[in-house]
Amino acid sequence: MKSDHIIPGIPMPPSLTTYLEVLGEDDTLKLIMELGGAPIYFTENPKTRSRIAGVVGHDKAAALARELGMGSHHLPNAKRWAAYQYRRRNVPDREIARLLRVSDRTVASWLKRHTDSAQAELPF
Repeated sequence: MKSDHIIPGIPMPPSLTTYLEVLGEDDTLKLIMELGGAPIYFTENPKTRSRIAGVVGHDKAAALARELGMGSHHLPNAKRWAAYQYRRRNVPDREIARLLRVSDRTVASWLKRHTDSAQAELPF
């Protein structure tokens, strides 16, 4: 797994690791935003109406099925990780709150904790 996926102060569900390795950050974020927080069925031969294939494409959906195993898997919602990804893309906190369906105070709290823990790790 790429080390830049591990963000100090931002809890990343261990189940997100395979998604990041197979899809990368952008498609993992898209998949989480579209389908996260609920079980989803994986198959190595997704049909054209597959919800996963509709979000990340047929090849990546099939690659996920090979890595995770066919069948139903719970897709994490990873909201704190998603908030940080949006912040890195210069999305304003208010918009992040709307996208994640949380309050702007929640987003500010999550991202402040990340900033505080990242500052604490600087070698001063």
